[in-house]
Amino acid sequence: MRVSRINSSGLAYSRMVAEIRESISSGTLAEGDRLPSEAELGKRYGISVCSVRRGIDTLITDNILVRRQGSGTYVLEAATQKLPSVRRDTVALVLPLMVRGYHPYISEKSAGIRQEILDQGFRVWECPYGPAPADNRDFACLPLDIDKAAEAILSRQEIAGVIAGASLVTDFRKRLGADMTMVAVDPTPDCPFAGYDWDEELAAGLRLLLLRGCRRIWCHRYVDREKILQLLPSGASKQIEFNPHHFTCTLLSEITAHAYQVAKEKLAAKNYDGILLGSDFEAQGVLDALAALDKPAEKLPQIVALVNRKSRINTNLPVIKLVADGEAEGHRIAQLFFQLLLRAAEAPRQVYLRSSLEEP
Repeated sequence: MRVSRINSSGLAYSRMVAEIRESISSGTLAEGDRLPSEAELGKRYGISVCSVRRGIDTLITDNILVRRQGSGTYVLEAATQKLPSVRRDTVALVLPLMVRGYHPYISEKSAGIRQEILDQGFRVWECPYGPAPADNRDFACLPLDIDKAAEAILSRQEIAGVIAGASLVTDFRKRLGADMTMVAVDPTPDCPFAGYDWDEELAAGLRLLLLRGCRRIWCHRYVDREKILQLLPSGASKQIEFNPHHFTCTLLSEITAHAYQVAKEKLAAKNYDGILLGSDFEAQGVLDALAALDKPAEKLPQIVALVNRKSRINTNLPVIKLVADGEAEGHRIAQLFFQLLLRAAEAPRQVYLRSSLEEP
């Protein structure tokens, strides 16, 4: 089943809450004013009365509104309110500009994050990255001057919170403080996040090959072998060969070339009836090596690949795809951010998406 954008009830009232805050800050709603009924607000914002009530409860908790039994909901007196002097309507997005322009999946994720922020009526502020040193070979780990970035975020009073890479959140939390709303774009124990559990996704691909009767499986994707085996049926270790080396580089074309060379040597030495691939660029290299064998279809191994929704794989070989939707993941990351920003009672700390299965 394809992953679709999630519109949970916890987010349904976010625009209503933001507009009520803004109306009070601007003076459109004065102290003592009565709000429309919950039914009227539900009709105005296209949400359920239950969602309206949750949003009102959030503003009551913040000492902005008060509910009077049998009378309605009112704006509290200014002396009691806790309103910010500046409207915090901007989200700091801290993702490497180079990576987002260079890596398709991260680019799709970033597009989803940005669109959801705009859909919620907020603005995006891009936190600039510093240059990468010449010896940095991992395109996913570009350096950032944490102190300067934190100083820039704290100097902008309109910043409501931060969406950042998992490798940055620990340092940012030390500098920005616990009160700053923050969500990570990758799984991390240190910060709320929404994303794919890649170990489980890889294990799902291996389970699929096992269920289809494969007995000699090559997992080309580098994984934590022991962790993956814990997610598989007992005895699977005897049927699966794991790639022992992790390869990182700056150029995505180098990933494809390296995967092609490794697969060419591996496939010449051994016969497999199942292969698990990960990422479009690695998968392309292995598929090119398989195509070069020029074997009849019945002699080819069964292939499962973890790919992007907007897959760049170019092959005539039959491939079972586990499709991860980067754009949907980006929307979910930003949705989680707004749940936490509004202090919604049901806001989770971790949201796992699932890939969709596409068979040839």
